[in-house]
Amino acid sequence: MNSLTQTPRKIEQAKSPLQEVTRQLAKIGPSGSFATHLTVAAGDLHLEVQGVGRVRFPITPSTARRLCAVARPARHGFKDETRLDPRVRDTWEIANSRISFDQSRWMNTLAPRLERIRRGLGLPQGSRLKAELHNMLVYAPGQFFAPHQDSEKTDDMIGTLVVSLPSRFTGGAVSIEHHGAKMRVGGSEKSLTFIAFYADCHHEVHPIKQGYRIVLTYNLVLENSAPGAGAPTASINGLTDAVREFFATPAQQRWSGDHSMRSPPDRLVYLLDHEYTQRGLQWNRLKNSDAQRAIALQKVARELDCEIFLALADVHETWSCEDEYSDYSDYGQRYDGEDEDEIEDGESPGESFDPELTELIDSDVELRHWLGAGGR
Repeated sequence: MNSLTQTPRKIEQAKSPLQEVTRQLAKIGPSGSFATHLTVAAGDLHLEVQGVGRVRFPITPSTARRLCAVARPARHGFKDETRLDPRVRDTWEIANSRISFDQSRWMNTLAPRLERIRRGLGLPQGSRLKAELHNMLVYAPGQFFAPHQDSEKTDDMIGTLVVSLPSRFTGGAVSIEHHGAKMRVGGSEKSLTFIAFYADCHHEVHPIKQGYRIVLTYNLVLENSAPGAGAPTASINGLTDAVREFFATPAQQRWSGDHSMRSPPDRLVYLLDHEYTQRGLQWNRLKNSDAQRAIALQKVARELDCEIFLALADVHETWSCEDEYSDYSDYGQRYDGEDEDEIEDGESPGESFDPELTELIDSDVELRHWLGAGGR
């Protein structure tokens, strides 16, 4: 797992130097969200698809079927592979090479919305987002995309933009989740719907019930990125005091009855909110609150004469659990909220092993791919 993955939790009262460090960093909150969406008029989007011609809005079912006729089944990424598995992803895909625009008119709409998306995602002032067209997707009735994360297709890609084109459909909402926070967005029959989110967010497209959902997907690339303003001086001072106290306090006993002499720690590991790949891990490409907290920690490191690094963290946990079985049905065969008597002929719910975690037994964090403050 290439990741830096844990959200700092709010602590009411500090019980240890480490908890105080966490509390001080949690005060340096995000300036944006993990995802954002907005509705835009479609007048500037003049779109043509090879083999279909001009696509007019709202897209009719007959035009959608013509789009499906020139498309191919969409594949999905799995580790280092690209797979065709309709149990995970069932939709039609049209390559970007078959799509053409009136670019000058389209940029009149796209450019200012990219600036709003930059602010909505909490990216630094002065940075710029670029949208690179990836493909067109057509979701027909019953089609869906199970929960997944997007792969970062280039070093400077940080997120995904989905532009839902005007059409009439039911179902097909997009659900996006990050550390327990959720956003759910539908579409519009008359307007474009922009949905942007960080690439490490888990998201899914719920099954289409009626009609067709047609979208353009873009890779969001961060350009001209520079460190933001960071946290206020008062927050930096509180964080500096907490880190100083952490390094001056002998480590706590690891278990009751441990009477060995404990020395103060010589390192502090803080897990960021978002996940990063090895090629995407850079100081000037950190996402949302990660960027602000990293700037604050750099200032603390200089004040206390410490070395500071970014690294990829693999978090390993061992839990005790209790056996628990629950019903499931094929994701692509059952809509949200369907009752048992609504399952169509040929579908049969089964049982899946769903263990309930009860107690954390052991955990460790493995750090690799270290990156110093100077970028080496």
